[in-house]
Amino acid sequence: MNITNQLAKAIQHCQLSQFDRAIPILKNILRKKPDQVEAITNLGVIFAHQKNYKEAERLFDQAQVFGATDRNFLFNLINIKIEMHKIDEASQILKKLDRNKDAQFYIVKLKLMRIENKKRIAMDVINDILHSEGRSHYELRFNIAYTYNYFKLYDNAICLYKELYKENNHNESILYNLGVSLNNNHQYSEAIEYFRKAEDYVGFSSNIKKNIAISLVHQGMYSDALNELKQCIAIDKTDYDCLMKIAYILELDGKTDQAIDIYDEVISLEPKFYTASQDKSYIKLKMGDFHQGWDLYRYRQYQDLKKCKINDFEILKIDWQKKINIYEEQGVGDWVFHLRFLSLVEKNLHNASVIIDKRFHPLLTDNFQE
Repeated sequence: MNITNQLAKAIQHCQLSQFDRAIPILKNILRKKPDQVEAITNLGVIFAHQKNYKEAERLFDQAQVFGATDRNFLFNLINIKIEMHKIDEASQILKKLDRNKDAQFYIVKLKLMRIENKKRIAMDVINDILHSEGRSHYELRFNIAYTYNYFKLYDNAICLYKELYKENNHNESILYNLGVSLNNNHQYSEAIEYFRKAEDYVGFSSNIKKNIAISLVHQGMYSDALNELKQCIAIDKTDYDCLMKIAYILELDGKTDQAIDIYDEVISLEPKFYTASQDKSYIKLKMGDFHQGWDLYRYRQYQDLKKCKINDFEILKIDWQKKINIYEEQGVGDWVFHLRFLSLVEKNLHNASVIIDKRFHPLLTDNFQE
């Protein structure tokens, strides 16, 4: 079989997702003809599909050396760069394609804007699309709605998703993402309606079940929410995310001991699932068990020091002659994390004020002077 026929056979296998059959054919072609660009790129696409992005990038770089420059090739290369978190490189490649701003160009552009969290530029891009022929492109409009949701423009997202739903009411992706946007917009009952419709098309889905549970929790329907999540656990007993949600709901429902049991179960099943230790520490601290609460939180924090925005060495650089305020940045985690430095503050500074959630006042009065 000549190279042309071999390549056609390999491509046919790729189209059928028969990658194990395609790979040896493509490698055999490259042994005979190392500069066969189509074989190189198809092999690269297979590795990308298998999430071996490093090897995929190497092959695409090799194909570029041999002259590969067509649009599909560059779009594939952009997606590989994105998966490897090489966003600047991906953006530079996209600039080579801006002479022909088709739907595929805008879809990738919006994806990059979401990754880089560039809301204003994303809105400018959407405005360009809405004033172009691309405004009627279904997949592109789906990506616009997804981008609206990402940047918390939920009303815009819901409106566009509903337009798309009217055009195709059998698209489970539209139904699911519409449900997500409705959830985000606090329209919980309607969100459940669309999640149920999505279930009708895809069957059981843990993602859908978890989102329905979120909707139910926000309506105070804790028992119903737990029933949804228990269906997920029946399928996968090691779904730690689901177990954590169950523990959280039990805590909301005042069943603290049961919540702690769930956290202990997660810690037992997977000690490296550190969030369980962290969330259990919050309960213990709120219950007044400061000794175990601190130990659990300290254990969690030191498993991933790179996430700490401040550490012991940085706190020592403070100019103690100044008056300082200590306050939370985002949530409970920040309150707990910053509190651990108060003993150092107390030793060096007598003029400090602490702004903190009242649930943690006992922690202050128990450990520090008024």
